[in-house]
Amino acid sequence: MKRIKTLFTILCASIPLSFSIGCAKNDPTFKFNQESLNLVINDRVLLEDLIKTSYPLSDISFNVDETSIASINNNYLIGQSLGSTTLRANYGNEKISLPINVISDTPTISYSKTNFTLDLSSETFDISEYISTYPTTMDFYLVCNIPDGYRIDGLKISFTKKGIYTFSLTGNASGVNSNAYTFVIDVFDRVNLSGEGTVSKPFLISSATDLSNLSKAVLDYKDFKNTYFKQTCDISLNEFDNWTPIGTFGVPFEGIYDGDNFKVTDIKIDTHDSWQGLFGFSSGVIKNVTVYGEIRVTCHPDYVYSHSFAGGVVGGLYNAAIVDNCKNYANVHGDAYVGGICGGIARSDEMIVWRDQSIIMNCENYGKITGDDTYAINESGMYFGGICGESLGILTANTNYGEVTVSGSNTRYVGGVCGLCYTIYKYGMYPEEDLEIYASNDNINYGTVTGYHSVGGVYGCTVLPAHRCKNYGDVYASICGAGVSGLNGTSAILENNHSVGLLEDCYNEGTVTLSTRYGGGITSYSYFDVINCTNNGEVVGLEGVYSLGGVVGYQSSGNVRDCFNDENGSITGYYGLGGIVGWSLAGYLQIDNCVNNGNVCILEDSDLNAVHIGGIVGMLGSSNSVLNCINNANIKGAGSRNSPERWGGTGGVAGSIYSNSVVFNSINNGNITGNQQIGGIVGYDEGSTGTTIDSCKNYGIISSSHANPHLGCIIGRCNNSQVILNENYGHYVCENAVQYYSYLVGSDNGATGYILNKNFYKEAE
Repeated sequence: MKRIKTLFTILCASIPLSFSIGCAKNDPTFKFNQESLNLVINDRVLLEDLIKTSYPLSDISFNVDETSIASINNNYLIGQSLGSTTLRANYGNEKISLPINVISDTPTISYSKTNFTLDLSSETFDISEYISTYPTTMDFYLVCNIPDGYRIDGLKISFTKKGIYTFSLTGNASGVNSNAYTFVIDVFDRVNLSGEGTVSKPFLISSATDLSNLSKAVLDYKDFKNTYFKQTCDISLNEFDNWTPIGTFGVPFEGIYDGDNFKVTDIKIDTHDSWQGLFGFSSGVIKNVTVYGEIRVTCHPDYVYSHSFAGGVVGGLYNAAIVDNCKNYANVHGDAYVGGICGGIARSDEMIVWRDQSIIMNCENYGKITGDDTYAINESGMYFGGICGESLGILTANTNYGEVTVSGSNTRYVGGVCGLCYTIYKYGMYPEEDLEIYASNDNINYGTVTGYHSVGGVYGCTVLPAHRCKNYGDVYASICGAGVSGLNGTSAILENNHSVGLLEDCYNEGTVTLSTRYGGGITSYSYFDVINCTNNGEVVGLEGVYSLGGVVGYQSSGNVRDCFNDENGSITGYYGLGGIVGWSLAGYLQIDNCVNNGNVCILEDSDLNAVHIGGIVGMLGSSNSVLNCINNANIKGAGSRNSPERWGGTGGVAGSIYSNSVVFNSINNGNITGNQQIGGIVGYDEGSTGTTIDSCKNYGIISSSHANPHLGCIIGRCNNSQVILNENYGHYVCENAVQYYSYLVGSDNGATGYILNKNFYKEAE
């Protein structure tokens, strides 16, 4: 026996490894014979038919996770209710599982609840979020016990009025219907307003409570897009010590609100929070609203800087919002972005992607707009206007009657209508041919406007085209003050000296008073074209003020064409004064076809060395031109060769000109009085080469009391100029003169040519 066992061992050891396994004991089998099981409800299956095992079946324990879906009874697995669960089998430490789906042999709708509540302002109710079906795809039939007040789109339901609605949902698969699923929706109105929110049946606003409920609903993220509201009577907000605006940044009002020309009175706001007004922030439509009260939005002392966004009607607009035919009588105070109608129109996706801008139109402000630079850091202390503080949108046919008063030397962009009308042109938004689409037109100011920097009767600054804008209010500024627009453009928008904006057909009748520099009847500092504009208001500079013009104070770039300074548009200042343009910077700029009827004179008590005084332009920079212009006014200036820092002249057309500049086909009819460098056309040629005075005529009297006046009826002092085809019909008066005076050229310091100039004045015998 021992020999046999040894031989068996040897034989097994000598067999190759791949076959030697057959000599070992077989591994036990323990597994389900399928990956999952679909079990029809109320059917049963033997457990031994589901499992393949080498273990005794009696030693295996079975259990189900969800016994309400499937259960085990007498070795049978039984389907109890529709759903999914797991069958588990255990033998010692070994465990296996089988997913179970209990299904129906007919279409079935399973549901988690049958009763729902819904705010009327919610966009849709989707019943598919609350049901599951077998099979997963089937046709549905959804009906209701009420005939109207709702719309059904598939399994989505939207409502137009509140009520209790009972719906029945039936499914159909392969021609077989499921049992009906009945559910109830209680539709309520969170704002609790009469009406349905449609065009024909808008929600009605009849009390302060209605307005407050609307505010709460918007701030609770209720969607009122394309929902209509209508005010039915005058409403006082006196019961609210601090009004909570309708909407705020990030949670805008998106509906259509019609105030129907009724009033909202007694609004009171005193806060450190931004986005304040009757409405806080809107991307919808606000029209026919009138507001009375007091609004004050100031920076918290701990804040780094403040953006108030405060307005009587709305704090801010974006995404193609509209404000139409609204009136503000509320006084509004803030640190930045402050306006009677709107604090500011913000940049938005519609502007970038769809090129659709927000609009404020046909609105009026009667309230007082105030601000200061207490917290003027970064952008604080900027953007104040009777209608809008800052606009990245369109302003059309708005009128301001209220005072706009902003104090502090760190404040800027202050306008009777708007502080800054800006564009995002520098972000590549607009093709040039589309700029006129976004122009601000037909805006008017009657209120007094006071500020420090960039102050205008209509705009503090505009960087888009502006047409037919008018100012009748007085303007007070330190730097860059003007009747229509304090600044016409900015250097940030300028590209290759080409205008992307302009002022056209604008008018000023208000007095403009400057205490430091740069002032104009239309604009103080211009980067863009000024066309067909008229000034009929005084431009007054206090002691030391320079660069003042009846139309443009300082022409940095752009052209001035077809402009008119009327007889009431007198210019008074220190130096760099012109009936049309005070100072024209070098750069191929034109002053063309302009007429001045306003007297230009230095201050009575100013230094007699004040210079660059002209009927059309005070200082004409290098390579610039004056073409086809007429001066009909008297010009009073001074100039002295003994003070080189004030060298310059006084002229009927141009006070002083620089290299390569041209004065062509222009006429002086005014009387010219000065000290030195005085001319009927040009006072002083300060350039070294290339200046030209061509085809001009003087009819005025040129006078000086200086012993060496450098006085000429065409040019006072000539320095390398070409003087061609000019005519003089006027005469000079210089009783104390010893030398340097003439009917044509007062003194010559190297003129390059006199060609066919004629004097037609004959002294009485």
